[in-house]
Amino acid sequence: MLKRRDFITSVAAIAGTGGILGLKAHATELQTGTRDTSQIANVIDFGATGDGKTNDTEAMRAAHATGRIVYYPAGEYRFTSLEMRTGGIIGEGKNTILTCTDSGEQHAITHTLEDPDSVLINERGALFRDFLLRYENEQKNGTGINLIPSKFSDGNPVENYTSYISNVTIRNFSTCIKTSLVSYMNIENCYFVNFRDFGIHSDMNNETFADNGDNGFINNYFFTSPKYSNAICVRYRAGGLRFIGNKVNGGLIGVDISPNQSSSVVLINSNSIENQTNTGIRFFVYPEDTAAREFGRIVIANNQLNLAATEGSAISINSQVNDFKLNDVNITGNTIYAARTSANLIDLRGVDRFNVVANQCYAHAAASSGVYVHANCSNGNVEANSIMGTALGEVINYSDTVTVNGIKAKVTERILLPTLLAGEVYEGQVNIQQAGFSDECIVLWNIDGQGLDLKAWVSSPGQVKYRIANSTANDFASTEVAQTFVIRRV
Repeated sequence: MLKRRDFITSVAAIAGTGGILGLKAHATELQTGTRDTSQIANVIDFGATGDGKTNDTEAMRAAHATGRIVYYPAGEYRFTSLEMRTGGIIGEGKNTILTCTDSGEQHAITHTLEDPDSVLINERGALFRDFLLRYENEQKNGTGINLIPSKFSDGNPVENYTSYISNVTIRNFSTCIKTSLVSYMNIENCYFVNFRDFGIHSDMNNETFADNGDNGFINNYFFTSPKYSNAICVRYRAGGLRFIGNKVNGGLIGVDISPNQSSSVVLINSNSIENQTNTGIRFFVYPEDTAAREFGRIVIANNQLNLAATEGSAISINSQVNDFKLNDVNITGNTIYAARTSANLIDLRGVDRFNVVANQCYAHAAASSGVYVHANCSNGNVEANSIMGTALGEVINYSDTVTVNGIKAKVTERILLPTLLAGEVYEGQVNIQQAGFSDECIVLWNIDGQGLDLKAWVSSPGQVKYRIANSTANDFASTEVAQTFVIRRV
């Protein structure tokens, strides 16, 4: 079983504080299956044909009514819907095809721990392994696999609902997997394709109870072609989640985590997240979640993000509530390509105790910053990042307690100079061939062919203070005398 101390150790390893990840060992620990063949039923023994023509629903339901794990030999099994209270499904890889024929909005496969009278009959989660689940037409307005939350008689949720999903392909559903109140989630080597809303939609532990930090282990997903919404959406008490080595292609938001309970420990490491139309990775606390809480130990490391968005950030850590802090955040070693976005590549709001270190960021935006630290952030360090092509500069910092490359330098006023555009001619025949921003300062290159740069501080719209310096060394010495220069477009 994956324990909290093991989880924190693995996060520490990625964050550079020691520990061994041991992913394979954890995956083995999380398996709920058994090699005892007496616990496995063969669906063929209950009358299923697997010929791709016959409706096998009743035979499949009869097999799962035994409470055992059901083995599906190679073949295509057509059915309307399944509900099981124990056990699971084992197939023979993509040679085992489960085709849902129901045209309504119900779930294809439902796993619950309760009987029809909502009485808890089992505390053991689901095992799904080695099969393809699909809707027979282009897209079903329903869920592929639904893991239903369960509670004890005293109303407390079952915390150790251990579920193991491995080597499963799910296609043509609005949501591939939906979970709630689930701990010890282990999902690996899965392929989710042609889904409309979510690859995984997880209302993680939407209850207030002790933080055990053991709520998720997510490894080696592949997501593609989400039609409208997010590839991953984790809501509520979202701690104890590992998202490692996955491929996410498309969607509105690649990884979306929105907690409303105090919790800790999320590791997002070594993923490829591409072609999102809004945000690559987002932690977001909604304004209505007003309780004073904390969510900490967030590591976002070694990911590659290639954003298709025109207005979203690659990485956004954002609390809209003053009393709900996102803390102990490490963003390190990520590579970001965001050629078209007008938003900040890494955007931090309401974050306490953080490091943004050694990230590679590339953009060609008209109005964005590499790293943007809002005023309600505190106790942070931004260092050794390589940022290119951002019009508002590499780092904009509005916090008194944040260090940028070893120096505390707070921006006092946001710059808005929409008239300063590359390629335009201004009064005095000043030809701005390239314009950019560095912290709160304006930098203009190749002005009027004189080989001089101008670095300026905004004092009023259209009027700037500037320093003249050597354009090749880009050296703006503090000993130079600041002057006032008025720029008006002709």
